[in-house]
Amino acid sequence: MNCLRCTNTGEWINLGKKVGSGGEADIYETNKPGFIAKIYTKQVTADTWEKL
Repeated sequence: MNCLRCTNTGEWINLGKKVGSGGEADIYETNKPGFIAKIYTKQVTADTWEKL
């Protein structure tokens, strides 16, 4: 299991099972009920930030 740190809150998030993937990111379950994690596999551009 991977563990990543949230840049906004500093909280550690445990990544669980991979539940999806697409052209720009992978989606994982997390240890936080009701939340998933979208991990970008390609460089994030200004257009991507606008979508977020």
